[in-house]
Amino acid sequence: WGNRPQGVRAFMVRAFEEPCLFTAHFRAWSKWKRPAARWATQGGRLIPIDIVLEEYNRKMFSFQELLQDPLPEGVDPSKLETYLCDEEFIEVLEVSREEFGRLPLWKQEGLKRKCYLLL
Repeated sequence: WGNRPQGVRAFMVRAFEEPCLFTAHFRAWSKWKRPAARWATQGGRLIPIDIVLEEYNRKMFSFQELLQDPLPEGVDPSKLETYLCDEEFIEVLEVSREEFGRLPLWKQEGLKRKCYLLL
């Protein structure tokens, strides 16, 4: 996206939430193909792609965010501890990252299970 000309804006459009601004470009677009539960929605919203990319590129999440269901986009559920900042890592797991890395795998999993970081 760095090579994109100045002033050109890109957006993300979610399936079945397409705004009229989007569907107007497609002559054969049918609103009737939407699932019945979505009929009440009057078009969707355009989400600037910069905001979407920021969310995908996030490296750190709070402990509370990692306990949510569903998990934030792009988070690997098998490595939730890697998304904690160093201070919160120590607070939650009660060991430093270095100490945690030296522990045997079964002990790491035990600590993660105790803190609800193992799904």
